[in-house]
Amino acid sequence: MKPTLPDELAKLKDAHELAAISWWPPAIGWWLLAGAVLLLLIMLVVYLYPRWQLRNYRRFFRLQLQRLQATPDATQMQQLNLLIKKMALLAFPRTEVASLTGSAWTKFLREQGPKNRTLTALQTALGEQQFQMMKTHDHQTHDTEIYTPELWRDAEAWLDHALKTQRQSILQFRKKNRMLTPLPQTHPSPLHTHQSQETAC
Repeated sequence: MKPTLPDELAKLKDAHELAAISWWPPAIGWWLLAGAVLLLLIMLVVYLYPRWQLRNYRRFFRLQLQRLQATPDATQMQQLNLLIKKMALLAFPRTEVASLTGSAWTKFLREQGPKNRTLTALQTALGEQQFQMMKTHDHQTHDTEIYTPELWRDAEAWLDHALKTQRQSILQFRKKNRMLTPLPQTHPSPLHTHQSQETAC
């Protein structure tokens, strides 16, 4: 007896849908793209992070300079001298800077300063501060005539020049002293490791 059509259809199994294509593991092209993006991000961090550090130092020193200029008092010149010495210790070897005083200190500032400025006002001011300290042994004595706009422009120019030309030394100092010297904020000094006896001229 020949099988009928309904009998043949009953023998057929239900059709199954095709399985969805899995997104994992991704194709080799996606792996290459992810690796390229990761490498780009790493290079970007390596490139930008040191510049962010330098900008942070620049903001700190400029802010301190502005505060000194805005709040004149009897210790203003001593504080300016200390601020510049901190930058010098940050940018140059301690053995070359820490012991500098008097004419040797102002000579160092002139030689390491920007070539397009004579820094006359700054050298005169710090030389006068040295003279008054030796003459009276009193840090409160100072000559108000040396607080000229040119003095503050000289100080800012020297600080900016040191940051620009000695960036590698500054970043190396930061790397070696990472645990001891947090990046400067708007108030504390970034050079906690430097004793005031060494930085005060």
